[in-house]
Amino acid sequence: MFHKHKWIEIARTYSPSIFERRLNKVKIDVLTDELSHGVTEILWECAKCQETKKESLLGKELNGR
Repeated sequence: MFHKHKWIEIARTYSPSIFERRLNKVKIDVLTDELSHGVTEILWECAKCQETKKESLLGKELNGR
């Protein structure tokens, strides 16, 4: 049966950037966005069918969307 998902946030985690972890002594040739800004991972679940999805956002996302 087809339905429109009703997504609810069930978890949110943040992985700080390498700079926030104070690992500036490590030499890196190419800094990716994840290393310079950190990544927020949000886990969503449909309230109707319990399907889950993961969303990755660059930087620190503290506010709900």
